[in-house]
Amino acid sequence: MTRIDRAFAALPIIDTFDGLRVRWLGPLVDQGHDAWMGELAEAAWGYLELCGWQAAYGEGGPMLGPDGAVRPTWEGAFGQAARLLAEEGGRAGPEGDPERWAAWLAFELSDPHRWIRGKAEGGG
Repeated sequence: MTRIDRAFAALPIIDTFDGLRVRWLGPLVDQGHDAWMGELAEAAWGYLELCGWQAAYGEGGPMLGPDGAVRPTWEGAFGQAARLLAEEGGRAGPEGDPERWAAWLAFELSDPHRWIRGKAEGGG
């Protein structure tokens, strides 16, 4: 087990979207794993872009409904985006685990970032 594997596994599960357990990646920055997170970002916004994850995510619409709850259509689109990244990332690198991609998406994208961070920090 690598250092990043141990660090990721030690993060608490904050929420579950579309069956994927989502962790808050914020502590990994403090632990010096921002290079790993940067690799995910470079891949997702670069050579993995063609897998269609952005279009899949965009089809979900707003994250929250009028009642403040996570919308099922958003949740499904989030899960699809994470799985597309994992499928392509498993072939081309750097990562093939959909739950790691779900955590990265939740860290990278503004609405899930606020949601997961708020819950991780006790505000949600």
